[in-house]
Amino acid sequence: MLTLALFRDEFNLFSLQFTLSVVASRCEVNKMSETKKVACIVLILDDAPEKRILLVEKSGSWFLPGGKIEAEEAEIECLRRELTEELPYASCLIDDYFREYMGTTPNTKTPANVKVWLGTWLRGSIAPANEISDSRWVTAAEAASMHVSQITRDIIYDLQAEGLL
Repeated sequence: MLTLALFRDEFNLFSLQFTLSVVASRCEVNKMSETKKVACIVLILDDAPEKRILLVEKSGSWFLPGGKIEAEEAEIECLRRELTEELPYASCLIDDYFREYMGTTPNTKTPANVKVWLGTWLRGSIAPANEISDSRWVTAAEAASMHVSQITRDIIYDLQAEGLL
């Protein structure tokens, strides 16, 4: 190996290996502690006596539609991409920014910074696609009995407090 040729004794080689090991460990810790940036949209149907919100199921948990914001991607672009991937037969408008939430993802326990947008449902089917296994319109009471992520639960609570749901 080229590295061996650079050192004269075993002590220096050990020091290099130890240093590389420590550096690699620090990189792994930093990678794990990175906050996942997420954008999601609140779609509310108010055509019934009780307003309903659209939730999607992924890996056994229920969330608002949306997903991870890719590098160099704006939040609105992320929402458009995620809606097209998750609910390809749905048509909606992205309206106003609502609020930001901090929490952890339910499956990987990764820290998450979630930007929430309000939207208007236009038409179409909520048939799921991609990694989404199910989607449904639910009341706040129905959502309370589902395996909903904590961040989604907090968002629903705030929507109710503001009279939006």
